[in-house]
Amino acid sequence: MEKTGVEVDLTSANEALTYTKAKIAEVYSEESPEKLEDSGLNYKKGYVKFINHNQIDIDGEVFEASKYVIATGSSPLVPPIAGLDTIDYLTNESFFLQNELPKSVVVLGGGAIGIELAQAMNRLGVEVSVVEMFPRI
Repeated sequence: MEKTGVEVDLTSANEALTYTKAKIAEVYSEESPEKLEDSGLNYKKGYVKFINHNQIDIDGEVFEASKYVIATGSSPLVPPIAGLDTIDYLTNESFFLQNELPKSVVVLGGGAIGIELAQAMNRLGVEVSVVEMFPRI
C-alpha cells in the first residue's frame, strides 16, 4: 500500500504534542468558574428548567434574562464493546495528554470529534483507521 500525505519527523510531532498540551492547560486555566465570574459572567452549574421564555430555575434558584446560552459541554462516548474495559484506550480528552504519539491508531466513530482527531493525528504522522457503524461519516 502506497503511503500518502505529509512526511512528518516524529521529533517535531512530539514537540507539537508538547505544545498542544501546554496550550490546553493555558486555555483551561482561563476558563475556571472563578475566572469567568472575574470577567463579569454569571456562571452557574446545576439542573435547569425553563419556567417561561425569560425565566429559568437552577436547582431552586430563579434567574431572569432576555437571552440564554446553553453550554452543556461534551464528553466522549465510550461504546459498549466487549473487552474494551480491559485495555488502555484513549479518548479525545486523553489523546493529547500523551508524551509520545503512537505509530498507528484506530478511531472508533466517524462523527465530528472522531474525524477531527483522526485528521490531526494523521497530519502528525500517525497511521489512522476510522471505524464507523453507520453507512457514512
